Amino acid sequence: MELGTRVIDLDDDDPSTGVVIRIPEGKTIADWTYTRDGEEVSSAEDNPDYSSDAQLVNVTFESYLDERWPEWTDADPEDYWEGVKENNVSIYAFPRPRLGYLYPPSQLEPVVARLADSVDALEWQPSNQQLYFEKLSEGYTIAPDGTVEGDGAYTDRFQGIVDDVIGETTTH
Repeated sequence: MELGTRVIDLDDDDPSTGVVIRIPEGKTIADWTYTRDGEEVSSAEDNPDYSSDAQLVNVTFESYLDERWPEWTDADPEDYWEGVKENNVSIYAFPRPRLGYLYPPSQLEPVVARLADSVDALEWQPSNQQLYFEKLSEGYTIAPDGTVEGDGAYTDRFQGIVDDVIGETTTH
């Protein structure tokens, strides 16, 4: 996950589109506090199903950005944090495991490009956090970490393709 990534709250049945605006290194959800009803509360307290040492990710929502900072799409993601604060846009703290990708994560984009013309169906499934595709009526999935699953005869072949493509992009 990186700055500017469009995300969804995996715990929400009807999530709004969020935008990652900051991932402070070494900060956890226990480190993010705010005042509610006159008392200081941590994001860890609001997320009891997650480890209090989960990576903190600050998110705001596209609708808030559009309303309070219409030029946000012209800004560099590196500038989102300051821009959000300057424009008084609400900021939220999430544990990293609670956030899912709205679109295929950047590490899978070259995989999507490679497979697009050689498979029968290809779609990112945000609710499952997987890239689903079909080849010769057999279904396969690719997780954000590049793991291929499927019962078809080509599972190992597709895993090799994914490994090659992801390996090429990480070495360049």
